[in-house]
Amino acid sequence: MYFIQVPSHVYLDKKLSRTSQNLYGLILSLSYKDGYCYATNKNLADMLEVSARTINYALSDLTKAELIHIEINSRNNFRKIMTIDTINGSKRLKTQKENEIKANPTRSKHKIERFVPEWMSEFEELLDNQ
Repeated sequence: MYFIQVPSHVYLDKKLSRTSQNLYGLILSLSYKDGYCYATNKNLADMLEVSARTINYALSDLTKAELIHIEINSRNNFRKIMTIDTINGSKRLKTQKENEIKANPTRSKHKIERFVPEWMSEFEELLDNQ
């Protein structure tokens, strides 16, 4: 059993369909281990119970919204779908190194910086004022 989480900045984006939003959450879930998702459109469609054509449209929407980046290796017909971090205006591909840091923070040689999105700090201020 698995579950997907859709970040609020994606969930609240009125330009994206619910299928696109759910697909983004699914890509995040499937990217956790390796830093990218390699599922085929048919596999993604089966998981979300939609058609492969709907997945194709949703991937296009997510790419246009600059939420994902797709790399295709034509030699072995392999595709990587990676999420792009768009919170606070910073755009960067999530790398495998970042996922290793999150998976084993005590064994990592890399420094971990605490990142608090702007919307979260505003939410904390609202809670403090109540």
